[in-house]
Amino acid sequence: MRTPQRTEIESAVERVRRVPSKHREYVHDVATARRTHGIPEDLLKELLDVGLPHGRANGTIAMDGLDLANVSFMLGLPSARAMALRGWATALRAARSEQAALYTLTLAPHCLDPGCEKACEFSIAPEVAGHFGTDGEIDAVTGCVVHRRAAGGSVLLPDEMRALTAQLASVEFHLLPPALQNDVGFLRSARLADCPLAAEFLFREAGRRGFAARKSFGIFMAVPYSIPHMWIDLLVDGEWLPVDPLLLAMLASRGIIDAADWLPFRTLGGVAWRLHGEDVPLVLHGGQKTTYSLPTMKQEV
Repeated sequence: MRTPQRTEIESAVERVRRVPSKHREYVHDVATARRTHGIPEDLLKELLDVGLPHGRANGTIAMDGLDLANVSFMLGLPSARAMALRGWATALRAARSEQAALYTLTLAPHCLDPGCEKACEFSIAPEVAGHFGTDGEIDAVTGCVVHRRAAGGSVLLPDEMRALTAQLASVEFHLLPPALQNDVGFLRSARLADCPLAAEFLFREAGRRGFAARKSFGIFMAVPYSIPHMWIDLLVDGEWLPVDPLLLAMLASRGIIDAADWLPFRTLGGVAWRLHGEDVPLVLHGGQKTTYSLPTMKQEV
């Protein structure tokens, strides 16, 4: 693993501190920082020395989970999120080709109670169940398997729409707490956004400029794991086209995709599977939102 430079560490902490303190929960300890976010203790000490926000929980030093995730991401440390990026890039390259692909996704629910010994009852949220070919039932062991065909053919937006995507050119990708995910004022002042906030901002800007647009929540299909995602669709010649300049810029900044090939006004293509117009839970456990994974396989058709 490459050792981050002091200037990189200071820059990461500066960006994290743009998020107001009232949105933090100090519940993650040193072991979690190392195990979940790939932050070794010596690096964590240096992060704390330059001002990483922290508090105390159960008599020991504690950090905010989103702060740790963002620092890990910015410094290029090994984590599940970082490892998934390569799969996203592969999916985008496939979207640019004319070759269609068949994705097989397994919606696998997780029980949030680590001590649970009974058979859990999961269901797919009613807002999206129809997309999975079910009335909501989901097997606790095998999950729910769905096949989705993705057509190739990512395209460039018309000239008159390209200035819209440029509005996010100076905005950096940053995982945000739910309270900020619709706060366009925060985006404008902090120049930070995650995908839900970027979608909200672009949706409002598109309407202001007279473009037909809609927010989309769904699944970005990729191997080995797909992810829940938000973006906007723009109506072009009677067709809704998925657009996400923030995602493309983030991947390009890390050298995972070529910025020249993936200009911010290029569409995502068929790998963006729309399920709903708002961010809704996919899986419920006893009527409550729960976590899940989306292991995915792909074959060309």
